[in-house]
Amino acid sequence: MRVFLVAAALLFTMTGARANSTIAPAHSLSWAGNLGWINWRANEANGVEITSSYCAGYLYSANVGWINLGNRPIHGVRYTNTDGDYGINIESNGDLRGYAYGANIGWVNFESLGSPKIDIITGKLSGYAYSANTGWLTLAEQTSFIQTLVAPNMVDLDQDGIADAWEIKYAGTLNRFTATSDTDGDGVTDLAEFLSGTNPLDPADFLKILNITAGSATNSVVITWTSIPQREYFLDSRETLTTGSWTPIKTIPADSGTNTSATISISSGTEFFRIREGN
Repeated sequence: MRVFLVAAALLFTMTGARANSTIAPAHSLSWAGNLGWINWRANEANGVEITSSYCAGYLYSANVGWINLGNRPIHGVRYTNTDGDYGINIESNGDLRGYAYGANIGWVNFESLGSPKIDIITGKLSGYAYSANTGWLTLAEQTSFIQTLVAPNMVDLDQDGIADAWEIKYAGTLNRFTATSDTDGDGVTDLAEFLSGTNPLDPADFLKILNITAGSATNSVVITWTSIPQREYFLDSRETLTTGSWTPIKTIPADSGTNTSATISISSGTEFFRIREGN
C-alpha cells in the first residue's frame, strides 16, 4: 500500500469532472465483504465511464458513499498516478492498474496481486481491487459481473475509424494515426492495417497475397497470403485489374496459421484476385 500526501486526496471529490456512465444497467453491481453491494452505474450521470485507456467517474456504496476512479487524465490518455493525476488506467491487454479513492475508505489499489482486468472484446470486468481499510472488492462472481456497454477495443473518441485502444497500443496517442495516413510507408493506410490486424509501424507487415501457383486439379490455382491467427478471410476475383466489380468467390474460416492457402477453380480467361480480412 503506497502512502500519498493528504493534499492529493482532496482532488478526489465530487467537484471534479463527471462522467456519463458506460456501465450496462443489468451488470452494474459488484460485491465487497465489508461494504456490501457497490453500484458502478450509480445515478448514471456520476457513474463509471470506461474508455479505451482509462476509467473515470464514481462507484456508489450505500455503506461508505462515493468512490472515485478518476476525473479523466490531465494529459488526456492515461493517468500518471502522481501529482494529483490519479485514477485507473487500462493497459493494452486489458489489465486495470492505478488508484481509486473514497473519502470514507481511503485508497483502493488496482494492482497485479488482485488481477483486476477488463476483457477488451466483451467489456466484462474480472478480478479484485484492494483497500487497506476495507479489504477486497470483487469485480465478478459466478452470478454477477460488471460490464461496460461499449468494449474498450470499440471506443473511437477521435472518430477516425480506428479503435483508440489500437492507436494507444502502437502510438501511445490518438494524434498519430488517421484514416488516410500510412505511418510505415508500406502503401497500406493505417486504417487498413487496423482492420487487417497488422503492425502500422512495420513496413513488411501488411495483408498481401504471397503467391499463386497451379493447383493439382484442372483449371485450379492455390493462393497463399499472410494471415492473422483466428481471423476469417474472403477471396474476391474480377476479369480486369482496375475496372469492374469484385465478385466474392470463397470464404476461408479462421485457423491458427500466419500464412493461409486456398484452392480456387478458375475459368479459361484472365482473372485477378484480392484478399480481404473478415475481422
